Amino acid sequence: MEHISDDEQINNFKDFKSFHNKSIANDSDESENKELKLYFSLPKAAWESNPLEIWKSHKATMPGLYKLAMKYLITPGSSVPSERLASAIKCVVCDSRSRMTDAHITQRVFLKSLKTANWS
Repeated sequence: MEHISDDEQINNFKDFKSFHNKSIANDSDESENKELKLYFSLPKAAWESNPLEIWKSHKATMPGLYKLAMKYLITPGSSVPSERLASAIKCVVCDSRSRMTDAHITQRVFLKSLKTANWS
């Protein structure tokens, strides 16, 4: 997972804030105002819909907002798989089994990961 520094976060916020401020200012570019008006006139998307696909479909009509959406709608890194693996290893390897080899630990973790249906 890539770490974003505090300076990058501040710059990203400033970029977004300046785009927003520019788009609502009286002397702003008319195309940006049209994009925002169009965006707010769209019906709400279904909860299950993919926001990246929705923005890709609006790329031609709202290029400025599309660029912002692609910048901020990134998939966050997840530590869930690594946490699951750590929990599985913790269940398999304990102090009384400290002499197990790496190969045996790998085999036991694999066996623990199998669903019950695979055992019958």
